[in-house]
Amino acid sequence: MAEYVTLDTGTGIVHSAPAYGVDDFLTCKAYGMPDGDILNPVMGDGHYASTLPLFGGKTIWDANRDICEAMKQVGTLFNLNMMTHSYMHCWRHKTPIVYRATSQWFAGMDVKPRAGGITLREAALKGVAQTRFFPDWGRARLNAMIANRPDWTLSRQRQWGVPMAFFVHKETGELHPRTSELLEEIAKRVEKEGIEAWQRLDPAELLGDEAAMYEKNRDTLDVWFDSGATHLTVLRTSHADILNWPADLYLEGSDQHRGWFHSSLLTGCMLDGQPPYRMLLTHGFVVDGEGKKMSKSLGNVIAPQKVFDSLGADILRLWVAATDFPGNSVFLMKS
Repeated sequence: MAEYVTLDTGTGIVHSAPAYGVDDFLTCKAYGMPDGDILNPVMGDGHYASTLPLFGGKTIWDANRDICEAMKQVGTLFNLNMMTHSYMHCWRHKTPIVYRATSQWFAGMDVKPRAGGITLREAALKGVAQTRFFPDWGRARLNAMIANRPDWTLSRQRQWGVPMAFFVHKETGELHPRTSELLEEIAKRVEKEGIEAWQRLDPAELLGDEAAMYEKNRDTLDVWFDSGATHLTVLRTSHADILNWPADLYLEGSDQHRGWFHSSLLTGCMLDGQPPYRMLLTHGFVVDGEGKKMSKSLGNVIAPQKVFDSLGADILRLWVAATDFPGNSVFLMKS
């Protein structure tokens, strides 16, 4: 039984593909399906794994036609009707997205610390209550996002980014028992040689005879964790002699309640049990002459340096200083 199956549409019976849909995954898990029984033959590049019979090595798009033909040959295709429907696309690259189940690493929002105390969600909500907001509506926005968000997925399956440099057991998936010690050793190598030090590393160099039982984790860290941890590197390391912790003020655009404000709050509460800031100031977006938000992906950005060179820096300063940011949702700049 599943809540998304209705009696007034179709037959009331649908197939479930738990590796390729959130609703399907949750339903199958709720009825006790083990992770090992979830078939996931689609690789990260959109091709079927070579071990899959009939369609191995083909892209999911090319295989559609072949799947229908194979069903015809064995007499299991009752009817074929072509249709066009909407499909998920990446907001940045504008390309199709395939949902598929993968192993991930999470920061648990509601996990009780082993040493006792409140959960990460409780600490973050407490931090929101202690923070001053400009404008005031920012408090309700950030509070709602923290109160209703799921666990934080920290891992990303990308070639670029900060590696989550640890070793996992090939059979159990458990972290190596000396993970903290190994991370410190890897960090020293990266500091000297760059990120490539982790890419080049042979596990045997650090694990010795245990290397055969472990594999390098290939995931990279969510970039929001990177930006959210800047308070540690800036306020307490590179500029510790001239700055205080927590910061008096963080300021950014209104989208950062789900971005930098958000991740900084969570990392601060992870490390210190409180936000890394006392106040948050939210401003609007710069838009072009047609009212569209300026962004790198749209290519409609005017570089501040261009304004400096043509009109002088004081003009830009005057424009910013004259803007009533709490009373306006966006700034306006015409090209």
